[in-house]
Amino acid sequence: MVIVSDNKYKIMINEIYVNGELVLCEHPKKQFKNGYKIRCVICENFIERKWYNKKILETPYECKTCVVKYKNPMYRTEVKERHNRIVASDQYRNKMSELTSGERNGFYGKTHTKEIINKIRDTNKKYWKNIDEKTREVRSKQASMREKKLMEDDPVGYRRQKSKAARSSHRTQFMNMGMNKIETTVYNYLNSLGVIFDYSAILASYQYDFIIRGKRILIEVDGDYWHGNPDMYNLDGLNGKKKLNKIQLNKKERDKEKEDWAISRGFKIIRIWEKEIHNGTFKNKLKEL
Repeated sequence: MVIVSDNKYKIMINEIYVNGELVLCEHPKKQFKNGYKIRCVICENFIERKWYNKKILETPYECKTCVVKYKNPMYRTEVKERHNRIVASDQYRNKMSELTSGERNGFYGKTHTKEIINKIRDTNKKYWKNIDEKTREVRSKQASMREKKLMEDDPVGYRRQKSKAARSSHRTQFMNMGMNKIETTVYNYLNSLGVIFDYSAILASYQYDFIIRGKRILIEVDGDYWHGNPDMYNLDGLNGKKKLNKIQLNKKERDKEKEDWAISRGFKIIRIWEKEIHNGTFKNKLKEL
């Protein structure tokens, strides 16, 4: 839109509506106090705006959507692919690690106060508590799609990232969790043998109760009920044994997965049951140590 007239008017290149009326000359700021509509010169859609700026009257208006779509270089496929290759390269990762390590990190030596941590936690709880079911479902689907895309783009890197996160999570949990009675018994006995070991070993995304250093031996200390001791439980509940419930079946499936993973990587698993600790026979399983 171009209007040329006498000195009272000015050349205007944008189509602007104030209170439903087309603006034909330069208006003072107060004329725009209730907002206005302006047509984008690219997509030709009307955009509602609240803030006045003199450039609105002088510069062709392009809405944010069009700027991102047509002027942001990251919107172009070839630029985005090149950027992703650079970011995924070891050279870039090493460089960023050097730039943000130690004292170069802006958060070096700092920690959030308890007040800030509680505030963040309360805000998150409040958000998820008040969110409606439809929005919750949309958020869940969006998160799922992001995870799937990450896995498709870089399967190896995705698994490595997930394993690292799982190790960190397990480590945090078990740092704040003390040993139970049967684990304490095994712990004290290993100490009496003079064995060098660690409690709560995190390997990949799995947690094992004890690991013997230098011998690739893992020790699992399992409660009879929670892990379904085969001397006391079975699938059908026959032969004088109790029937496994859903919790026990899930635990046994997880234990089998952990055991298979460890054995496939050259580890030996020694499984000690609560019953064996009470009658003292667990020591026979640890003779080789």
